[in-house]
Amino acid sequence: MKLSDKEFRSRLDAVKSRLQLIDGASVEEKAVNYGSQFMITRNGRKAVVTIYNGKKGWRPVFSDQESPLGRAVFSAVSGTIAYSQEKAENTALHESMAPDSWGEGSLSLLADQPAFNGTWAGSDESGKGDFIGPLVVAAVVLDVKGASFLRSLGVRDSKAVRDSQIRKLAPEIWKTALARSVRSWTPDQYNAIYPSYGNLNPLLADAHIAVMKDVLSQCPECHCALIDQFSRRNRITETLEAAFPEVSVFQRPKGEDDVAVAAASILARAGFLKIMEQLSEEAGVKLPFGGGSEATEAARRISEKQGRDVLSHFVKVHFANYRAL
Repeated sequence: MKLSDKEFRSRLDAVKSRLQLIDGASVEEKAVNYGSQFMITRNGRKAVVTIYNGKKGWRPVFSDQESPLGRAVFSAVSGTIAYSQEKAENTALHESMAPDSWGEGSLSLLADQPAFNGTWAGSDESGKGDFIGPLVVAAVVLDVKGASFLRSLGVRDSKAVRDSQIRKLAPEIWKTALARSVRSWTPDQYNAIYPSYGNLNPLLADAHIAVMKDVLSQCPECHCALIDQFSRRNRITETLEAAFPEVSVFQRPKGEDDVAVAAASILARAGFLKIMEQLSEEAGVKLPFGGGSEATEAARRISEKQGRDVLSHFVKVHFANYRAL
């Protein structure tokens, strides 16, 4: 059955968004009789897909399904994302993510909860294990339609997504979420407040509470919230449920399996990357991630060049790396 112009355009926009997520590709669209044509170019190679809206409904026609780019285009149109050129070339594409095939249960870990009504919140953080750089915590509220769309774009745990994709996915999440909140603590800010906590877990708890309050206050229709669990005991659930009695708050290990938590993890990672870029410019060198020896050596070079007193501007000083300098 032929789609309405509005529905056809909506599907085309979703396809275009997925095509734009193919690493290193540029996408051009032009109208053709009874449909629209996309030309995708990467590293001098081209692939074309023409999508028609006829009596039998939606029908894509591909110029190429054999080359790495052609396979990536086919996968993007059908709802499967090739996350990197290497994966595309090995045909190891990500699992099928066609929006129409996803139900509530596959999108949210909370779908079996009595309070779940198809709108829910998720939160996650980035930077807690990085010696250099900020702590960033984010929360989003999604409905089933938005979550299905984001899943189709490849939204999943940020640790499984390349940073180049993080930067592309974050704006899509920002536009799609019913509410969103991102809070960042630069090393200066983090080092100023950490002593009053004496431990990372209560600081993280307050950070998750803050972003969750932001989004829940914007969406009274949201009655479920999920936090990626980072400790067995904290006061997140009781604090949020006291502030929002109509909301059931849960904490789960591997919470990023939930699309809302995964989306929050990508927003948090995007915020982390942005501040790391700023700090790298100030340091005059690209700063490494993580808490290993490479980060320790980078901090040592900063200390030798600019003086030890400036390190609190770049690093979290309660880390063992700092004591090793």
